[in-house]
Amino acid sequence: MSLHLSSAVSIAEGAEPLHLNWSRGADGAPCLLDGLSNAGPDPHGVSGVYLLWVADSCGAGPNWIYVGEARDIADRLESHHSDPRVQAYACREIRVSWAPVASMHRQGVLCFLAKSLLPTVTEPLPAARAIPVNLPL
Repeated sequence: MSLHLSSAVSIAEGAEPLHLNWSRGADGAPCLLDGLSNAGPDPHGVSGVYLLWVADSCGAGPNWIYVGEARDIADRLESHHSDPRVQAYACREIRVSWAPVASMHRQGVLCFLAKSLLPTVTEPLPAARAIPVNLPL
């Protein structure tokens, strides 16, 4: 599976890439947004960034839906259950992965992910320089 990243990302000069420990289910696969309460890692109390996506219908790669950051990722993920922009994809299995990120880096990581992955559901980005990170896939 290949990931296509936008080339329009401005990275802070000398910025060292951060290695994030992205969440995975017990089976090693990304978690389902609808199945978080049943099994797998618990996002309650985790401060960091998260990604929502669905698999491409042709298997070519993910269709990125949303990139977010939060002090408590579980609260933000819960809010996506009632967000019609996200639920428009509910006919397919919405996947989620999150990673703890220190508050001083969160906005820069968010900018990198949003500008690189170009999710379909967007929010205004903070005025922060992008901090490169690894992806969960």
